[in-house]
Amino acid sequence: MIEKIISKVRELAFHSPDNVYSVNDEGHCLYNAGTCSDGSIGCIFGQAFKELGLDWGEWGDSNPVNCCSASQVVEHFDGETSDTMLKWCDCIQKEQDVGKSWRASISLADSEYRYWEEKQK
Repeated sequence: MIEKIISKVRELAFHSPDNVYSVNDEGHCLYNAGTCSDGSIGCIFGQAFKELGLDWGEWGDSNPVNCCSASQVVEHFDGETSDTMLKWCDCIQKEQDVGKSWRASISLADSEYRYWEEKQK
């Protein structure tokens, strides 16, 4: 599942590289709220999760829309994820939550956390 999530995040950024996520009206960063500069709703991970059909309902009271980092959500859907991949996800989330473009967020994560090199070892 992590490969699908990463692929979808990259696809979204490829199609809207200069997209910038804005926090919701209360000043919070949420997966399914906040309008991006291209008019889409939700952060890059929220949009990726939605497009992949990942179901929030199974989370019950601890709905990740309100409480969890991208890496926690990814790990929930794919328990076989490497620490480097999780750090890559969190780096993108952190950068886009403070107003960096999706391209800039992924570029920084790629330079900091080269998860694909783990597969070559």
